[in-house]
Amino acid sequence: MKTTNRGAKLERFQTRRTGPFILGLLSAFYIPVFGQLYLAEIVVIVLFVSVLLTRNRFCSKELRLTTLLIILWGFGLMLSSLWNQADISSFVTDFSAVLFLLLSIQFILNLCASESDFRNLFMGVALGYLLACIVQPGIFFSASPWKFGYAVPVTLLAVWIASRLRNFLLRWVVLAVLAAINILGDFRSMALIVVIVLCVDIARLAFQKRLRSRSDRTRFLITVIIIAVSVGTLLSMVYTGLANAGILGASAEVRSRMQGGGSALVMLLGGRNEIFYSIPAALNSPLLGYGPAAEISRQISDQARMSLASIGLSELATQERAEGNLPVHSTIMGAWISAGVLGLAVWIYISQVIIRGFSVVVASLEHKWVLPGFLTLMLLWNMAFSPFGGSARFLTAATIAWSIYSIQRSLPVQSARFIEASAMRRPIR
Repeated sequence: MKTTNRGAKLERFQTRRTGPFILGLLSAFYIPVFGQLYLAEIVVIVLFVSVLLTRNRFCSKELRLTTLLIILWGFGLMLSSLWNQADISSFVTDFSAVLFLLLSIQFILNLCASESDFRNLFMGVALGYLLACIVQPGIFFSASPWKFGYAVPVTLLAVWIASRLRNFLLRWVVLAVLAAINILGDFRSMALIVVIVLCVDIARLAFQKRLRSRSDRTRFLITVIIIAVSVGTLLSMVYTGLANAGILGASAEVRSRMQGGGSALVMLLGGRNEIFYSIPAALNSPLLGYGPAAEISRQISDQARMSLASIGLSELATQERAEGNLPVHSTIMGAWISAGVLGLAVWIYISQVIIRGFSVVVASLEHKWVLPGFLTLMLLWNMAFSPFGGSARFLTAATIAWSIYSIQRSLPVQSARFIEASAMRRPIR
């Protein structure tokens, strides 16, 4: 009887179109528990037992392997923490992030049974982030309200609108204006991602009748990589010109000078100079890692400063980073350093899932590919260059879930099972 009641509660939450929207909306707000515990994660905890006992969808190879690797990541974090005698509070914070990622992926895949459900979920995320800027702004919000507040929800909403526009010229105008707004707001990475989406959408017209086979999609992905490198180079030149002219403000001018000027590669390395610390540290202990909140060593600090100076970033090299926590501004590197090779493995596999999901939506969703395509590109960027934690873990889980869903729907046998399972657990609307 209890199992039936739990299943009924989930059914009531799930069968209304507002269910995914509400979950997305709650993902923006948190209480200070386990670092930050988001309201959406509380919903996941409360209803997750219903998922396991009533309708767990575990037929996908991608989902099974992702689940296994995340569990191993948690085990690696435990092992590394014990070996390195890590602080218990740091371990609890990092382990809870791993746990909530696992639970959220499973829950979202059972909650969202259609593309419309995923779109409603991300509409809720965007509106929740906008509201959070007003009632619960982040610690960096006052320093840069656009970059650390409004940029993600406004960009997500605009991309959501663009994905519904069948007229490709109108869609391209929306994306071009959105990229310009992010450049003027000094959010370079977001502008780059939007411009890549725009360029891929343009290139897609030439490939649209030749995206059915795996080899066609592989060639298209190679084209996307070439576009990304070319666009990144051009965008860095534009940004440097605007910053040096003082159009983007004093802080952008200082950052442009410190982070390498017009070279796209040097600007990227300067903007994410934490990799000069995290990569040598990871290579020094590749199997076991250092546990959470690893301390920087003098050897790593000296090595990083020498590397920065060797590529012309001498001003960054003079900034002392010899004490405190090891700087890690990357999801992949953070997992590798804190949990060793088991942390690295999960994100390497997730990268492959995300790229496959990207190729599927580009080939199968017509103009609607723009929203999931943007989300997967943003996740790939964040995995390489942004830390994992806070609200990012729900956004990450939701994007991974959508990628797995897209891959499932693209396979004939999996799709048939998937549609049948969805029909059984949800009434016709």
